[in-house]
Amino acid sequence: MGIKEKFLELNKRKFDNAEVINILLHIILCVMPLILSSKGTDRYYYPKALFLYGIGILIFILMIKERTKLNTETDKIFILFFGLLVLSTINSMDISRSITGGTWRYEGIITLFMYGIIFIAASKYFKLSKLGINLFLFSGLIVAIYYIIQNLGYEPLNFLLKNAEKMNSTIGNRNFLSSYLLIFLALSMWGFIFYKNKKCFIYSLVYFLALIYSKTRGGWVSLGIFSLLGLYFIIKDRNRLKRAIIIVISFTLIFFVANLFNSGEFMERLETVKEDAINIKDSSAGSGRVGIYKGAINMIKERPFLGTGVSCFWEGFQLDAPKDVLDSWKSQNIMVDKAHNEILNYAATSGVPAAILYIILIFLVFYRLWKNKEDDRVRTILIILFGYVVQANLNISVVPVAPLFWIILGIGSNIEIIKNLKMEDKEKNVIM
Repeated sequence: MGIKEKFLELNKRKFDNAEVINILLHIILCVMPLILSSKGTDRYYYPKALFLYGIGILIFILMIKERTKLNTETDKIFILFFGLLVLSTINSMDISRSITGGTWRYEGIITLFMYGIIFIAASKYFKLSKLGINLFLFSGLIVAIYYIIQNLGYEPLNFLLKNAEKMNSTIGNRNFLSSYLLIFLALSMWGFIFYKNKKCFIYSLVYFLALIYSKTRGGWVSLGIFSLLGLYFIIKDRNRLKRAIIIVISFTLIFFVANLFNSGEFMERLETVKEDAINIKDSSAGSGRVGIYKGAINMIKERPFLGTGVSCFWEGFQLDAPKDVLDSWKSQNIMVDKAHNEILNYAATSGVPAAILYIILIFLVFYRLWKNKEDDRVRTILIILFGYVVQANLNISVVPVAPLFWIILGIGSNIEIIKNLKMEDKEKNVIM
């Protein structure tokens, strides 16, 4: 059956609520990260937030119609977690900011509610399929290729995005872009290593080149760390080890060639990782992250139970950060609005109990996946989530990327969703 016939068949079908929810979740995964606005000063975050709100509300209405039961452990933990976020918002140093998330972020209580909706919806209604995986990978490929072209000095959308500041593909910031790319690198790398899929191999090379151009050390470190987890899964399998070696050699060649054509800047950037490790106690280490962490810890000590309020990190940071750290950021005219560590950020803005519930939620999903780690499908989801969590403790949560994590976390919380993905022989392609 051709593509045209498939679309005609779909057009005649009647979809039930569960199927529509599944389609909407796929739209968030594949379409939302591509959305840009040609008008206004915020071309990246605001349009994506509006899109998420629209889709999230639709999913919420359909879940009510479907009489969705919130009876799993992860459902209950998220409800408790969100309840504390609501209390933190009510007790906020800036209630308006806690509700909306403020400009250029939009990660207030409204957005966090949407994250909860898509997390719970994914855990109950998501259907993994080869078509869905392919569409997801292709969506990431568009973002990666677009960014590579920009770094070669061209702007394909210049006719649409006139007078735009330096672009970072459709994501808006190279740090956030690296978080996005890591999700696709994990999926494509292990699609090749586990299932010998050549398309995934090509995809992984493109994603990796884009990650190199992002020059984000946290992204590079996260890639290395989640690759070690993958190595654990294949260490006794010679065929898979060979494919992993092919990946490593290919990535190494790409890095050195790209470094050569960019006057050695990537190697210089990589060497600063070692310097920061040596000077870890210095507040300026890790692009100033160590200083931010010190400020966050002081904030937690001052307001351990409900924090400063959802999305109100800067409000507390100004009061509690060490003077030299605060003066340094103010001299650069930079407002530090996130802790650059997801757990510290929740603890500082929403309180230690909320951070503990967040950790429990993540741990519970990881525990379920680990218990089923002999299944390659489960291993792949585990690696993707592990990679995201690692970088989330070096980076910040943002609207262009976080919804992908919450959907995949929802998938990971329900092992049956993963096991329902139809598989072929392990030495054949699962991704067509």
